[in-house]
Amino acid sequence: MRIAKKRAILMIRDLILPMLVAGILFLPWGSFVVAKVVEYPGSGDYVVLLHGVWGSERTMVVAAEVLQKKHFYAIVISYPSTKLDIEEITAQVVQPAIKAHCKDRRKKIHFVGHSLGGLLIRKLLSQERISRRGRVVMIATPNQGNKFASAFGGFYPVEMIFGPTLKNLKTGKGMMRKKLGSVDFELGVIMGRLPRIAGMDIKALKEHDGLVLAESGKVTGMHDYIVVKGRHASLAGSRVVMRQMCYFLQRGKFERGFSTKERSARTQSQLEREISTLLRKPFRALR
Repeated sequence: MRIAKKRAILMIRDLILPMLVAGILFLPWGSFVVAKVVEYPGSGDYVVLLHGVWGSERTMVVAAEVLQKKHFYAIVISYPSTKLDIEEITAQVVQPAIKAHCKDRRKKIHFVGHSLGGLLIRKLLSQERISRRGRVVMIATPNQGNKFASAFGGFYPVEMIFGPTLKNLKTGKGMMRKKLGSVDFELGVIMGRLPRIAGMDIKALKEHDGLVLAESGKVTGMHDYIVVKGRHASLAGSRVVMRQMCYFLQRGKFERGFSTKERSARTQSQLEREISTLLRKPFRALR
């Protein structure tokens, strides 16, 4: 009984409250986001990047610039996440953007999706056979659905905050995750987890990033899976995530044996220094 009480308290504090507060704060912003494509030219293969709910092209700017430094041709596709559902976004925004901006047939097309963006990639690749399809990296994507969406999906204020995509995030039979099925492409999944609370039974609450359970990122057919420290929104620009993203796109697997302690004990790599510079850019503009 005590464990159940702790689980309920932690779920309200770490999952429900942050989601509602963030939704209220970003509701006006999400309503004004329009379909937009931003290119970061490079000599290498294409990498199409898709943000999650309430996001915009700014959400993926760090990832895009990191990929550009690695000579990839990054293409960020922004879409109105609170106005359209997954099927409409895929058909009306993503497919036309890829056809218009990935014209060089000598280049493969890789994909990176944060949160809902990962489900958009699954939807796209499940209905359209892309001959130049490369590797896919999903960051904090709820491939098995989100229990919050199932619990509060019928609550009008929540539906107003999340829009039509909320129904695509529910768990259970007949939901979008069931319709998408297994994957048949090279997929690497990166999930986040918050630090464990001292004295808390590890069975009381499963690993999560504040919004999505780590285990919900798993999907049949994936090539690799890794869990790193970080909150849901921050994972889109996390140094560790950026390193693992590039590593998978280049090699088809994640880098193992690279812990936080090892990273702090040795000299930063060139990629990490570049990411640090990119992360400091927004703060310089405010000075």
